[in-house]
Amino acid sequence: MKNFVHLKLSVLGAVMFLSLIAFPTNGLASSRVKQIQISGAERIEPSTVASYMEIRKGDAVDSQKMDRVLKSLFATGLFADVKVNFSDGIVYV
Repeated sequence: MKNFVHLKLSVLGAVMFLSLIAFPTNGLASSRVKQIQISGAERIEPSTVASYMEIRKGDAVDSQKMDRVLKSLFATGLFADVKVNFSDGIVYV
């Protein structure tokens, strides 16, 4: 009985691991950028802000790409505060 429970838990763990690989839970894996909205830039044109970003309309989106966008904007030294979000195909900066 004890071995059966251990086997059952091992199989359950393997299934959960494989499902995470096959179906990532971050919600961004199969999403694409439909639009980029830039707001709050007071002294810089939105097109200039967009030029510093490593993402374009039509690109696939994942959490790593969104992290790179945020880091690339901070690296310019032009911004005191930057927030980057993705929802329903729109990147909000």
